[in-house]
Amino acid sequence: MKELADGTPITVSWDTKRNTSRAAVVRRELAIDTEDDIRTNLSTQGVTEVKHISRMSDDKKTKFNTGVVILTFSQPSPPEKLKIGYRVCRTEKYYPRPTQCYRCYEYQHISKFCKKEERCRTCGEKAHLESDECSKEIKCINCDDNHISTSKACPIFRQEQQIIKIKTDKNISYTAARKQLINNNEKPSYAKVTGDVQTIVENARKQWEKELEEKMSFISEKMKVISERMEALNEKEANIKNWYNYLKDKEKNLKITEEKMQKDIEEMKTHCDKLTNELQKKDELIEKLTKNIEPQTQKTITTKDKHGKKIKCDKPIESSPDRETREGTPRRKSNRINNKNNNKQRKTDSSDMETEELNDDN
Repeated sequence: MKELADGTPITVSWDTKRNTSRAAVVRRELAIDTEDDIRTNLSTQGVTEVKHISRMSDDKKTKFNTGVVILTFSQPSPPEKLKIGYRVCRTEKYYPRPTQCYRCYEYQHISKFCKKEERCRTCGEKAHLESDECSKEIKCINCDDNHISTSKACPIFRQEQQIIKIKTDKNISYTAARKQLINNNEKPSYAKVTGDVQTIVENARKQWEKELEEKMSFISEKMKVISERMEALNEKEANIKNWYNYLKDKEKNLKITEEKMQKDIEEMKTHCDKLTNELQKKDELIEKLTKNIEPQTQKTITTKDKHGKKIKCDKPIESSPDRETREGTPRRKSNRINNKNNNKQRKTDSSDMETEELNDDN
C-alpha cells in the first residue's frame, strides 16, 4: 500500500529514536582507533554510530580520547556483551548529560537554537560575558540558589537526570518521562488519603493473612521433616546402643577365652617340660647301655659242601663279657674256657657236615 483512497502518498520510515539504544564501552585500546574504524568493525553486531568521549588536557589546548566509547545500536535495548577483537567486553547503560544551553544556561535546548539573551553563569545577570572574572554574588539562573548555573548540585540538574534515566530505561519520549516523574513526586490530597485508608487496611490485612498462612504451612512442613529426622536419629541411637552392648559382651567373652588359653598354655608348658626331662633320662640310659655292649666279631670257617669242595664262611663269635660281668674270674682263665668251648663247637660242626655228606652219597 503506497497511497490512501484520496491519493495521498504513504511513506514508511524507521523510528531512529525508539528503535535504537545506546551503551558505553570502556577499553583503553579503543582510544587509538578512529570512530569510522570502530563502526566498520562492529557493524556486524548492530553498531550504527560511534562516539569518543574526550577531555581537555591540563594546559587546555588539546583534546585526547579517554577510552570510553558511546555505541549506538539498531535495536531497542543494547546487548549485555560485545566482542571486540579477541576479547568479550561488557556494555554499560549510557545516560547522557542533560542538554543545557551555554548562552542562557537553561535546559532542554542548545545555544545554536537559543533566541534568548546571553547571561552570566555565575551571577545570572545580563550584559557581561567574562563570567569567570565575575565578582558579584553567586546565583543560579534555574533555582535562584547560591551556586553557579552549571553546578551538578542544582536540584533542576538532578531532576533532568532522573527524567533522562526514566526515558532511557523505559524507551519513552522526554515529555512522557517528565510526566511520569511529576506523577511519582506528586503528593496525594487529604481526601484521597482518607478515602483509601479502609481499602489499604483491608488489602494489608489480606496480604498479612496470606503471608501468615504461607509461613504456617512452611513451618508445619519443616516440623514434619524435623520429626522424621528425629525418629531416624532415635532408631540410629537404639541400634548404636545394641551394638555397644553386643561389643561389650564380646569383649567379656574374649577376656574369658584369653584367660583359659593362658591357663592351657601354662599346663602345656609344664607337660612339655616333664616330657623333655623324661626323654633326657632315657637318652642317658641308652648311652650307658651302648657303652656296655660291644659289637659281635666275625670269624671265617672252612667247610666242605656236598661235592667235597672246601667253602669259607663267616661265623659270629660271642664277644667276651666285660669286667663288670666276670664276677671276679681272672682274664686268662676265661679266655681258656672260651677257647675250649669254641673247639667243641668246631668238632660238632665238622661231624655234622660229614654226616650230611654221607647221607647225600647214600
